Amino acid sequence: TQNQFLRVDRQSSNSKKTKASILIPTKNNFECLKTCIDSIFDKTSPNLFELIVIDNQTTDSKSLSYLSEIKKIINCRVLEYNYDFNYSAINNFAAKHAKEEVLVFLNDDTEIISDVWLQELISQAIRPEIGAVGAKLFYPDGTIQHAGIILGYCRIAGETMKGLPNNHPGQMQRANLTHNVSAITGACLALEKKKFVQVKGFDS
Repeated sequence: TQNQFLRVDRQSSNSKKTKASILIPTKNNFECLKTCIDSIFDKTSPNLFELIVIDNQTTDSKSLSYLSEIKKIINCRVLEYNYDFNYSAINNFAAKHAKEEVLVFLNDDTEIISDVWLQELISQAIRPEIGAVGAKLFYPDGTIQHAGIILGYCRIAGETMKGLPNNHPGQMQRANLTHNVSAITGACLALEKKKFVQVKGFDS
């Protein structure tokens, strides 16, 4: 990592056999959703995941047409959620329909840029001592949006390194290495399904 540290590759034989259910809630957001899903299929082996899109009362014609299209994709399902949006409730609903061992909660306005994003999330999520796993996220201009949330920073809690250049190392390359934090954003969050069930899902 920038000629300073070595990273551990945890993609063991176990993690390569483990699959994920990617859960994406959406409503009237055709362009973002299409970009998100196109990037998933472009960067990810279809053998690694099932895709579940949760339609939260979509009314836009373009979005409805697109939802009809993705229903035809082999490992893609569309669920209807006919209630007011509540992040926790809608994802708890979707998780009950997920078939795979790891759940990946993903916002519909994200775009995948790494070929190994899902393998990395899975390899960390299946470690017994690990709870939720997050990703390093960037704004469209390439600056860091999310590299973890720390309690006590920015008064109550804050996102470390937010707004810094994407190659900013952080303290001792922290921004470029796997590390523990107090919390992570729900925009891209992976968790073993059995652990999610154990804590009774999200608090809605």
